[in-house]
Amino acid sequence: MITRRLLVAEDDPNDRVLIRRALARAALADRVDFVTDGQEAVDFLEGLAKTPGREWPVVVVLDLKMPRLDGLEVLAWIRRSGHGAVPVVLLTSSSEPSDIRRAYAAGANAFVVKPSALDAFTHAVSELGSFWVNTNAPPVR
Repeated sequence: MITRRLLVAEDDPNDRVLIRRALARAALADRVDFVTDGQEAVDFLEGLAKTPGREWPVVVVLDLKMPRLDGLEVLAWIRRSGHGAVPVVLLTSSSEPSDIRRAYAAGANAFVVKPSALDAFTHAVSELGSFWVNTNAPPVR
C-alpha cells in the first residue's frame, strides 16, 4: 500500500493549525509531517534520503519566509538532493511578483498566496492538497 505522506514547513503556529485542520477535514493524506523552519525541513528530508526505503512525501509544502532557511533555500536543497522530482508548493503570504518569479525559477511546482479569510484559506489548502495528493501522479522512483 502506498502511503500518501505530506511534509509542511510552516513557522506560524496559527497557520499550522489551519493547515492541519484543512488537510484532516479533506482526508487527503495518511500522514502529514510538520516542521517549523527551513532547516528542520532539510533535516527531515535528509533523514529520509539517508534511509533506503523510507517513503518521501508526495508533496512538500513550504512557507516562503521562515527562520534559518527560507522556502527557496529548502526548494534548492530538494532540487539538488537526488529526490528533486518531488512536487514542491510554496504556500505564502507574499504576492510579490519578484517572489513568484524566484520561486518558479528555482523549480517550484506551484505558488499559492495564503488567503486572509479563514474559509478561503481552508479551501485553498484543501484544493492544493487534493490536486497534489489525489489528482497528480507522483514521481516514480
